[in-house]
Amino acid sequence: MMQQLKIRTRAEAKSLNLARYYTGKHCINNHLCERTTSSGACTICDREHKLNWRLNNIVKQRECEQNYKAKFPRIRDERMNLATPKWAHKCVLSIDHIVPISGITPNGDRVSGLNVPWNLQIISFENNLKKGNRMTERCYRIACSLQHEI
Repeated sequence: MMQQLKIRTRAEAKSLNLARYYTGKHCINNHLCERTTSSGACTICDREHKLNWRLNNIVKQRECEQNYKAKFPRIRDERMNLATPKWAHKCVLSIDHIVPISGITPNGDRVSGLNVPWNLQIISFENNLKKGNRMTERCYRIACSLQHEI
C-alpha cells in the first residue's frame, strides 16, 4: 500500500524545517514528486541536473572533491579509525566486493553490487587498493554468464 504524501506549501515546509515537501502538482517536466524546500525544485529534476553537471564538468568535479579532501583531511581518517578495530591494522588481507557497491565494469558501465556473502572475497590489501571500485574482467565475465542463466 502506497503512503499518501501530505500536500504542503513551501512556506509550510520551511516553517516545519522539512527538507522536502509535496505540492500535488506536476513540475515543468511533468514529474509528480516531492520538491526540495531550499530551492523549490522537483527532486527528480534536481537529481538529473546534478548528474548532468557532474558528467559535463568532470575536471571541475574532481577539483571540488580534492579541495574538500584538502580542507577536511582528518574527518575521513577519524571515521576510518573509529570503524576499524586495532587488530585489523596488522592484517595484510582485505574483504573485497566482487561486484563493487558502486563501481564500473571493464567497458565503462556503472554497476551496483550487494553486501551479501556471495559477493565477497578475501584478497590482499594491496590488490584491493589497486582494484578500487572497478570490476575485474574475470569477475565481469562470470557475472555476465550468471545473468544469462537466470
